[in-house]
Amino acid sequence: MSDILLTDPGTEAVDRSDSRGELIYERMLPASPGSVSRMRHELIAVLAGQHVRTDRLADIDLVFIEAAHNAVGHAYRRVGPGPTREESPAGPSAL
Repeated sequence: MSDILLTDPGTEAVDRSDSRGELIYERMLPASPGSVSRMRHELIAVLAGQHVRTDRLADIDLVFIEAAHNAVGHAYRRVGPGPTREESPAGPSAL
């Protein structure tokens, strides 16, 4: 599977297999529970395609959900809505 770059909400996935970028996943969306769910599913799909072990996927999923929900629930509480962003580096040691 090739590397995937996902950015703004209205854009399509971009194949980065010929790129020298260090990210395999990147997405910025409005900070909302629906965005967290969308990024979670996309991230796990990309990582599964990179043959990340199932037990490692479960760990990454848990860390992502905790961090993303904290950002959505707390970061913008007093200032109003804002963006949330997820980046995942390439390489098994980076995950």
